[in-house]
Amino acid sequence: MKRATLALIAFTLFVGVSAHAEITSVGVLGFQAWKNERIEAAKADLEKAQAEAPQAKDVRKAPQKLSRGDQKLQQAQLNLEIVQELTVNDYFVLYLNQFKDRSAFLEAARKLNSDEAADLMIAYQKHLSKDVDSDSLPTLGAAMNPTSSKTAKSRN
Repeated sequence: MKRATLALIAFTLFVGVSAHAEITSVGVLGFQAWKNERIEAAKADLEKAQAEAPQAKDVRKAPQKLSRGDQKLQQAQLNLEIVQELTVNDYFVLYLNQFKDRSAFLEAARKLNSDEAADLMIAYQKHLSKDVDSDSLPTLGAAMNPTSSKTAKSRN
């Protein structure tokens, strides 16, 4: 299922980005809009945690036991740092995963810039290369070169 979904995204990136077909909007956020929403939510959580723990010092530097308020503040700081580093692959896995129809993926693909599309294709390629079992590599080579299949069989 994951492979089929990733294949659909890759196909959409190749074909859908340049297609000019009319699509009804399904309300899919683009990568930057999604990431900005996550950052704004994390900033709001951090401000709330700071308000709840006004006496807190820089909790990242205090290794001793932290109060519950300080723990929340530390977690909010960490969450903000994490969401600021979100990638287009995270966008696909965490956000686009909720959509199931083709029009949503087409809309998302149209909202990706070329760098984001390239990053997504690279992540897809890495995912595919992890799926290739190292034991199957000689078989792949034998399929590409019929004369080597006799050699591979004679070794076994």
